[in-house]
Amino acid sequence: MKNFISINISYLVNKTRLSKDEFGEMFNLGKGSIGNYILEKAIPKLETIQKICSHFEISIDDFVNKDISNLPKKSLNEEEQEKRNEYIERNYRLLKEQSDLQEEIIVMLKDKLQFTEEKLKQCEQDKNISKVIK
Repeated sequence: MKNFISINISYLVNKTRLSKDEFGEMFNLGKGSIGNYILEKAIPKLETIQKICSHFEISIDDFVNKDISNLPKKSLNEEEQEKRNEYIERNYRLLKEQSDLQEEIIVMLKDKLQFTEEKLKQCEQDKNISKVIK
């Protein structure tokens, strides 16, 4: 019996304007899972289907047995849009934190490099002084 799971997942990914991996993250799925569902290389677990249907307020019957792109259109409701915005903002904050930490590491490494170069010069000077004394 034909099902529309892969078609409907593809439709929802496009509707939300997220990448496949970003869409999968919304439902705690690993990288590549959504792509595998769309290509029909794998079938999502019932629990995953339930989460997707609950999130988008779609009946499981419609999700499995109908092309939901042909159902009466309704735009992302405010709650869905808010969830999407929160997801984007959270990822932005995490990337910003990561960038800030990387900047701190760069500063620390530059300081360490400068300290090491100064110590190296000091060792070279000490070596030259030692030669002069002999």
